[in-house]
Amino acid sequence: MDLYLLFKTLWRHKGLMILSIFAGTWIALGAAANTHTTYESSVKLMLDSPRAALFTLGLSTTESVDLRRGQQLATLCANILTSEPLVKKAERDVGPISESIAAAASVDVPIITVTVVGMDAERTQNIANKLAVNFVGYVVSAQDRYAVPREKRLIIRLLGSAAPAVPLKSRTIEIALIGFMAPVIGGAFLSFMIENIKQARRVGDKSAGGMAEQNISATKLQESTKKAKTVL
Repeated sequence: MDLYLLFKTLWRHKGLMILSIFAGTWIALGAAANTHTTYESSVKLMLDSPRAALFTLGLSTTESVDLRRGQQLATLCANILTSEPLVKKAERDVGPISESIAAAASVDVPIITVTVVGMDAERTQNIANKLAVNFVGYVVSAQDRYAVPREKRLIIRLLGSAAPAVPLKSRTIEIALIGFMAPVIGGAFLSFMIENIKQARRVGDKSAGGMAEQNISATKLQESTKKAKTVL
């Protein structure tokens, strides 16, 4: 279909297209208004002297953990840092936490990066700090509880406080564009469907009319034949 026929079809159904554009505009505005900017803040912790040692962390199990490699230890600590008991402890200071929390161990060095994503910049940074500080205190108290010798103790060092929260890339424009285009494309598709149905009906009517004319001609021919026989 060339552009002329395309616009001609859409123009025939301009009422439907105007309604689709109106609906798309409202959907886009609503999507843009409900899309909020999110912020990210992170803090790093370093595991110092991760030598071989055995002690129980005691969150919800009494199993001993063999801390023989810094990487294994960092991965273990990252999982504990985001566990429910430590998150609940942070909630006592900052209130209910609905923000996204993640902790990941570095590949080459025993460093844990705690990342918090939320919609309030100051609160996001505060949660990251609370989680990190609470984890340091937890490790100290756990080693005290199980009388780990000082020469074998794990030391968690904060590498500075949490970085100021920075806004993440907003997807407001993409979401609004999708919200606008969906009804418009739907309206155009419906316009072509209606046009095809009308065209099919016109073709059907023409075919029916042609058949009717053929039947009338055949009937007239039969009548003429009968009259000719009667005259003879």
